[in-house]
Amino acid sequence: MSFSGIFSGLAESPFSFNLNGRVGEEDPIDPDDEKRTGASLQLLGYRDADAPDDRGTLIDNVRSFQKDNGLEVDGVMHPGGPTERKLDAALGELAPPPADMPVLPKGDTTDEKIRSLMDDPRYPADPRLRTHVENAFMEAYPGNAAYDAFGRMERPEAAIPPEAVPAFDPTGSLVPRQAARHGTAGHRTPSTPDYTDGADASIPSEDINAARRAPFEAAREKQERTAAWEKALIPDFTGGNQAAFEAATQRLDELRKTDPDAYAQLSDGARAVHDAYEKSREVYAPIKEKSLQLGLGSKEELDARYAKDAFDVAMHVGALRNADHAVAEPLNETLARIGQAKDLLTSGEIDTAKFDKTLEDIRATVPAGYRNSPVYGQIRDATDLAVEIAKQTPLGKIPGKLADIGEVADQASRSGATSPQQLAATALYIVSSDAMAGGARKAVGKAVDAAERNGARIRDKVPNLVKRAGDAAVDWVSDKFGRGAARGATEGGPKG
Repeated sequence: MSFSGIFSGLAESPFSFNLNGRVGEEDPIDPDDEKRTGASLQLLGYRDADAPDDRGTLIDNVRSFQKDNGLEVDGVMHPGGPTERKLDAALGELAPPPADMPVLPKGDTTDEKIRSLMDDPRYPADPRLRTHVENAFMEAYPGNAAYDAFGRMERPEAAIPPEAVPAFDPTGSLVPRQAARHGTAGHRTPSTPDYTDGADASIPSEDINAARRAPFEAAREKQERTAAWEKALIPDFTGGNQAAFEAATQRLDELRKTDPDAYAQLSDGARAVHDAYEKSREVYAPIKEKSLQLGLGSKEELDARYAKDAFDVAMHVGALRNADHAVAEPLNETLARIGQAKDLLTSGEIDTAKFDKTLEDIRATVPAGYRNSPVYGQIRDATDLAVEIAKQTPLGKIPGKLADIGEVADQASRSGATSPQQLAATALYIVSSDAMAGGARKAVGKAVDAAERNGARIRDKVPNLVKRAGDAAVDWVSDKFGRGAARGATEGGPKG
């Protein structure tokens, strides 16, 4: 079969979307589905043009689309399923690019550059673009396709270099970059039809660039308008005030009854919290009624109690939906501490206001109501503990020590210590903590040596996990000792 035959019969609407098979992280994905999904998500603003060409990134892009469109966030699409239908509808809302807009080949190899032309949403419906791609393949891979013993197509060697892949330019609108700026007019060889000397890629004119950006900007503006509308509709929904939250849920109840389509435009997070609140009230209603019959409280008391319970459930759900932020916070704060240590070592002092602003930015991502949920705090505390444990591992020792240095210097700065005192405090912390850790390990080593000289076999019988736990304990105690020494140096007396 010739290469031109491989591309026949693929025409379909450039702004419709349908799948040949299931798309998911654990599924064998049809190559056409993978390419079509990536191109469509890129067109809608959910995938960068230079995104890594791997399945994990594509599935993350699918999840982002699902999250913004009120779908189940599982990274899976089924033919005819809700994600496919929503993606098809979103594409249908976009204004098509100009029919004559050129397409520049991208990539490092001949094959990548030709296939990049197929990422344009007009492929394969536009016969000019389809013919252009077929001709490019024919020029790059002349002859018939070859197959191995298992019926798989063998990858042939390209007959032309990557820079020889021509752009799709039906009206000749591309503006070449001038090689003359280097002092020469450039030299065009027959095998490098890229408008100058093969070193400079031609670029579209500004109106062509504006047309290409338009669909992305439209999708982004729509998301921003939706977010602003939601904030105006339910401004206090996530603030943690129960009365304001209940008033917001009443507005959402009314919106869902009177305008279901508008309700569907709310973020999936807002709808998930609202649904959790409504379902909790349904579950608590018979319990409240039974409690009233048993005389476990007055109607007013029971109404208040179970309303508070439903509100708490809603805040817990909001916290769980922000669990990724709860996990990221301790990591980001540790990086900020490392930044403080860097500032101390480079400039000799700590900028506490800069650190406070960094913490404020990190924590401002999650609304107060969700942040105050015990669920959020538990996830965050668990990650914080994991970070502290990671500091004792071989890979975490150096960044962990830098983070601790930043924290010690910050505490010294807030106590009024001068720049030299901050440096002295951190130096004393390093020396004291390391000296104590080294001394403790040396003492333990001598005790084990003495025991083994008397016939005990301690080292062989103690599991590695116990040894590592012992090392971590020594490092933790030494860190506390070092911090106490540092406080003593800046506050006038030994602490801790």
